[in-house]
Amino acid sequence: MFEPMSIVAWLVFVMKILAMLGAVVAALVLVRRASATGAYLLSAAAGLQLLMTCCSRASAMAMRQAGGDPRPFGVALSCADLLAQVVTLALVAYAFVTLARALQASAASRNAS
Repeated sequence: MFEPMSIVAWLVFVMKILAMLGAVVAALVLVRRASATGAYLLSAAAGLQLLMTCCSRASAMAMRQAGGDPRPFGVALSCADLLAQVVTLALVAYAFVTLARALQASAASRNAS
């Protein structure tokens, strides 16, 4: 049987996955109208976070089943997660700049006509 904390951990994992998939879909469906580049950048950021979440969960489960010392692997995974966070932040920042430029150009073209 499952422990209560294990069930909570799985529920949080599933909620993270659904939230990230929702972000990918929302970016591709809603944001794409304003700026295709911005939508692809936001989708890439959410996809990267989705990948890191799945890799983290899979590695934690593998280490638990192997019964080995998870500390050295945990340090490497933390470094990879930090790098993914930096890349995600850069993608989101660039997507917002792209979206702002697209909205500004759209507003300028409306004012010109």
